[in-house]
Amino acid sequence: MSPDERDQLELQVIQDVLDTVEAKLRERERCGWHLTVSRMRIYATILHAVIVSARATHSHPTTLDRADILDVIFDGIEPADSDSAGQLVEDIIDRNSLPASRSRRHRGRPSMSDGSSTAARVEAVVVRDPDGPTDVSIFVDGMEVPATLFPVDAGAGWTWAEWMRTRDVNLALASPAARAALLHIYANVPGERYIGRV
Repeated sequence: MSPDERDQLELQVIQDVLDTVEAKLRERERCGWHLTVSRMRIYATILHAVIVSARATHSHPTTLDRADILDVIFDGIEPADSDSAGQLVEDIIDRNSLPASRSRRHRGRPSMSDGSSTAARVEAVVVRDPDGPTDVSIFVDGMEVPATLFPVDAGAGWTWAEWMRTRDVNLALASPAARAALLHIYANVPGERYIGRV
């Protein structure tokens, strides 16, 4: 494939991804939801996930059409080796939008970051099953909000290679704050080592 053909292929992938994201955003807005970040931030987050996924293939040349995460974006199909549930585009939109009634309530509300002592009340109900997944419900000011879990369990039996695949997906999905926490956790794993890396 020539460089021009590769460029055209990547441009088509980007266009298809953005079309998919825009359709999901419009669908959510028709249901009365409002974004809490700019549309550009949503687009950038999704495209970053595609780039990270393409890099993870370690193919040469690394082109966007090789990104495993495209199946998740276009079809909602999780890769066979992924432990993350849900759909990438919907998860990112969920984390960055509020229903109309809540967005009106929270507009102009002070936050901890501006020095105010009046901040949203956040509650988490955590159900742990040692033989199954962890279930978490998050409530902000008494209203349940969508949440994305990034469980990190060094004793879960994963090998180093599986950790790296899971890490790449988690980092692509995470907000900047969650990404920073995940990077710290992955670098300082409890027990000081991963299974499969001695």
